[in-house]
Amino acid sequence: GYGVEVKADYMSQETGNIVIEIKFNGRWSALMTTRAKFWAIVTNDEIAMITPERIKTCIIMEDQRAKDFTANGDSKEKRAYLIPKNILWNYAMKVIPYGQ
Repeated sequence: GYGVEVKADYMSQETGNIVIEIKFNGRWSALMTTRAKFWAIVTNDEIAMITPERIKTCIIMEDQRAKDFTANGDSKEKRAYLIPKNILWNYAMKVIPYGQ
């Protein structure tokens, strides 16, 4: 009765940030339109289980600011939060290490 949305962010190993998209090509997307109850955010060495509500709480409580940019591989601009992984993981229900 609930969905899980899987998001991969392999660049987080280099940047230290998790990209949380809210707009793409001028339209609401991802966090703003998801119907999933849970998100699984996959990095190079961990999977974090978190709810969209907890991500929104993190954005508010940690005073995060959205940025507009065109990511590698994208042809259109997106608006997203670049949340430091160590901050976002504090809001996760579970962080599972793998590949070690």
